[in-house]
Amino acid sequence: MQSETIAVTLEGITQRFGRLDQPRCDWDRRHALVAEGGFGFLGPTASADPGAAVTREGLEAALRTVDPIKKYRPVAAEPCVLRCPLAGA
Repeated sequence: MQSETIAVTLEGITQRFGRLDQPRCDWDRRHALVAEGGFGFLGPTASADPGAAVTREGLEAALRTVDPIKKYRPVAAEPCVLRCPLAGA
């Protein structure tokens, strides 16, 4: 299979982007299963490697490693930003 890329040129600078692997992206972005991906700074400590391919069974097993008491739903804004008294100023 040939790698799919797209090139975007803005103000003379060209950036190339590879094809998005949605299941692997969701592994981190939606389910916060890779602390090193950024969510570790916000609380989740899960660090589950999806392996060569994301499977339903693999995802279920990884989600079972997440502490149900500290279940964390990834959000776009950090809690400190949401609670900041100066944010509305």
